[in-house]
Amino acid sequence: EEEEEEEEHKEHTMTSSSVSSLRLLHSHKHVEFIKNSSLDTETIEYALTEHLRLSGMYWGLTAHKLLVMNKNNQEDKEDKEEEEEIMSKEDVMKFINECYDEKSSLFAGAPGHDGHLLYTLSAIQIFVLYECVQEQLSEERAKKICTAISKLQSKEDGSFAGDEWGEVDTRFSYCAFSALSLLAHGMGEECFLDDGLEALKIGGSDDEKKEDNQDKNRSKALGIMRKIVDVDKGCEFIMKCRNFDGGFGSTPGGESHAGQIFVCVGALQICNQLDLLYTADDDEEEENDKLAWWLAERQVKVGGLNGRPEKLPDVCYSWWVLSSLAALKKKHWIDLDKLKAFILRCQDDISGGISDRPDDEPDVYHTFFGIAGLSLMKHEGLEEIDPIYALPVRSVRKIGIESDWY
Repeated sequence: EEEEEEEEHKEHTMTSSSVSSLRLLHSHKHVEFIKNSSLDTETIEYALTEHLRLSGMYWGLTAHKLLVMNKNNQEDKEDKEEEEEIMSKEDVMKFINECYDEKSSLFAGAPGHDGHLLYTLSAIQIFVLYECVQEQLSEERAKKICTAISKLQSKEDGSFAGDEWGEVDTRFSYCAFSALSLLAHGMGEECFLDDGLEALKIGGSDDEKKEDNQDKNRSKALGIMRKIVDVDKGCEFIMKCRNFDGGFGSTPGGESHAGQIFVCVGALQICNQLDLLYTADDDEEEENDKLAWWLAERQVKVGGLNGRPEKLPDVCYSWWVLSSLAALKKKHWIDLDKLKAFILRCQDDISGGISDRPDDEPDVYHTFFGIAGLSLMKHEGLEEIDPIYALPVRSVRKIGIESDWY
């Protein structure tokens, strides 16, 4: 509480000139911060985060792409070429493939670790980021990954475990559906035809012929996913994790949390079942908007967002909350200008990077989610990010994902 009061005091005492200066995003410094973070391998922080190295790579590379992909964000061609070499594609792909676990047919957080759904999604996201899904994944490996994911789904309730040890969490439902969707789009329908998908006759009905390419691509991908996992039962499990306040927990009865809401809303959107959030009666507006209200109430006086009631704001929730509101088409329900100002106040003006709260130590995790949050608010100079797949819009469009949530 004292920290929040201090943040509020800082906000109220800022002069108009300081507010104006804080609205500048130090893009070049953030690129340098991300680059230096990957090079500084002798720190205790680097050693302690080995188990999630692959996800850390995804955070850093995606943040970098959001900063430099937009040509208007470059001062000149020389800077662009230099920044694109923050880490060579060859080194990135070499590391990712070293993380592949033959035993589980999933990717691990680092070489020699056990495969897990979390890091499998990170690997596939990076492949999409670099536009090389088919280049890096053979049809055999892609199918092995799909089979491994299907084995992690419970036939009883539709939930997903993260790995062979059986921990269940709605995060893993999102990871499974997102990874399968990206694979279906990225590998192409032909990769899966010999597995009986001809019988689907995807896009063959009169109604489907009327769909535009966006809906056809989504239908094809969803048809492939349905051949691999039980999509409907998976969504039923997610809905069992919904609470009286409209939010979602990690398992049935678990406390509502903004991070869990993102994965649940994202999974439902990917599976084209977001309508499960709403009652059949359109007159029940209050009930239908309960989730959006819960999310909007996460904004505190200093402008930032928290993950649960009575908690301090944290930059990472600029993504978890705002992306969910974007999917619900309710971004305007919070004060976006105050949120932008909060994120920009969390920048390190000297060495770059973004922290959880002003004056704290920056890290790659919060740098990514801070930049992603600003991207969702269409901050000038940033590439636009997809709020469901957490990748640049331009990247997901390259594999045929085109939706109306952004």
